[in-house]
Amino acid sequence: FIGQSSLKYNFNKWAIGVSNENLWWGPGIHYSLILTNNAPGFLHYTINTQKPIETFLGKIETQLIGGKLKNSNIVPSENDNPYAAQWYIPKDTSERYITGMVFSLEPKWTKNLYIGFSNMAYMYTKNMNGLEDATPLSNFSKFTQLKKRPALGSLFLRYAMPKDHAEVYFEYGRNDRGATPLNIFYDSVATGYVAGVRKLFPISKYANWGTISLNL
Repeated sequence: FIGQSSLKYNFNKWAIGVSNENLWWGPGIHYSLILTNNAPGFLHYTINTQKPIETFLGKIETQLIGGKLKNSNIVPSENDNPYAAQWYIPKDTSERYITGMVFSLEPKWTKNLYIGFSNMAYMYTKNMNGLEDATPLSNFSKFTQLKKRPALGSLFLRYAMPKDHAEVYFEYGRNDRGATPLNIFYDSVATGYVAGVRKLFPISKYANWGTISLNL
């Protein structure tokens, strides 16, 4: 209930601190598989880049977060149906901890092409095991299910064409754990994808006249 507030220490191109801002991860315009800003933000720590960082591979951007989720105590809508309500088993309302990360690379050999990944996992705080569960680095583990630590992840790419005022993007994700090129098609799990093309048509040669946007 503190809105889009944050308290961060900025140094060079990095920032570290606490935030309540809601976040959008991934290249999708209307949808995202891992994290969207459609819901209010939750209190979390963040370590993130503020600007792209030059490396020998190209420009990178990243963010790591961890925070706590509180139960809304909203019962399923099916409870309005007396026949469905009798089978409802209330879930544990204990506080949960959520952690995730997003990473994007613009390779120096392919300008305006962005490739990356994101993941997220959560578990009840009473089941946490120190730093092992406090960071998103273990979200790739196949043991997340055994630890009652639901996880999901995605791989994505975006190609921008600034001169043509256009872009193409694609995101493919899986359940169980963070997605990697090695496990994205490895086993039969629930998967999903987001794909699209956006093209802007300037109304006039004067930029302040605006554009018409075509989204597919």
